[in-house]
Amino acid sequence: MFMGDAVPEISYQDRRRKSAADLLSVCTLARELLPRIEVPLLVLQSKSDTIVSPKNADIIYANASSKRKEIGWLTHSFHCAQLDIDRSRIAELALEFASCCE
Repeated sequence: MFMGDAVPEISYQDRRRKSAADLLSVCTLARELLPRIEVPLLVLQSKSDTIVSPKNADIIYANASSKRKEIGWLTHSFHCAQLDIDRSRIAELALEFASCCE
């Protein structure tokens, strides 16, 4: 199932099996380090992501210590939002966020 035209996903076939275990370790570390993040933070998350729960965006937002932080909810994509319909929206949100931090 996809929301836009199919786009080739180029990274998954080259992934090593060990990477799943590595990812879990990194996720645990990242959660512990969230309170140390103080720089401006933009969290982009697809509402329809079936791989990474959208609840993670709320967890990141709630636990980061950044004074300026935003969540950009993506509504026209699944897990690989940068390859789906929201790819232009991602660029827009990132540029808008960055321009406010100058």
